[in-house]
Amino acid sequence: MKNEEYLDFTSALKIILNNKKLIIGGSLLFSICIAIGTLFLDNYYLSKAKVYAINSMQLSPKAMYGEEVQEIYGDSKEVDRVVSVATSNAVKDYVINKYNLMKHYKIDTTNPSKRSKLFKQYNSNITVDNDERGAIEVKVYDTDPIMAANIANDIVLKTNDQCVDNVRATIRETMRIQEAVMNSTQKNVAEFQDSLTKVSLEYGIVMSGGGDDGATSMKALKGWENFMKGIDIVTGLKAKLTVLNEQYALALDGYNKANQTLNAKQSALNVVEGAIPSDIKSKPIRSLITIGAFLFSLFLLTLYVTFKDYFYPKLKE
Repeated sequence: MKNEEYLDFTSALKIILNNKKLIIGGSLLFSICIAIGTLFLDNYYLSKAKVYAINSMQLSPKAMYGEEVQEIYGDSKEVDRVVSVATSNAVKDYVINKYNLMKHYKIDTTNPSKRSKLFKQYNSNITVDNDERGAIEVKVYDTDPIMAANIANDIVLKTNDQCVDNVRATIRETMRIQEAVMNSTQKNVAEFQDSLTKVSLEYGIVMSGGGDDGATSMKALKGWENFMKGIDIVTGLKAKLTVLNEQYALALDGYNKANQTLNAKQSALNVVEGAIPSDIKSKPIRSLITIGAFLFSLFLLTLYVTFKDYFYPKLKE
């Protein structure tokens, strides 16, 4: 071998060929051991559910927003909101408790960090994310294909319930505000009606008629001068009463529509693909693991013989 400062291609190839039995034999032996080891790995099955987020404006009384909602599905913010709910601790705890994942994942309950280990295992087996088309995918890997499908579907159902509850909480708050507006308006209407009655008596004005159209005929009992003094006051009070009645009617309409929406069956998600049990395992892919082990050991053994035959003698010098 030439005594050169740097290893050239010819020298490297010669070293590899001289040690080809060690490199290939060692790589084959290592990969065979890995292949045998993969036989003891659990098979994991993948179940997927795909949903679209419904525009939350569709779940609320449209009159509260002033216009009809054209878009059925939510935008990226709606999608992110749904993903946040699906990956929240509330949904995770629901799934963990329902399927007793602490036991299913074989986590030692006496371990102080058992919850961290549980969530780490949960996050490695269960993911929720959106694709390039705006759909939300729930993916669940599990050794039990039926459980994987059930978990995926339950995550969708629980996420939907949580999202609907959030919208209903907003509707309830709107109803509370509308009710407060109605109560306040009714009180003001009563006060203005009392004021109208007092002014009529004080200035001798008799009002008759006045239905839904608001038309009223007025007569003077204490003379024309008193009538003219009171007419401006009465007209102003009647105008304010009209505005208050309109406000009350608007608040009542919003309250009734909110109440109808609250009692209606709602869904925050449109399920386009429910999860079903898979009959084909998804991982581990034993052939890829074996091939990867062979290539990795091939690389390491090549480095080893190169160092042993070329660099090590130089270090001794």
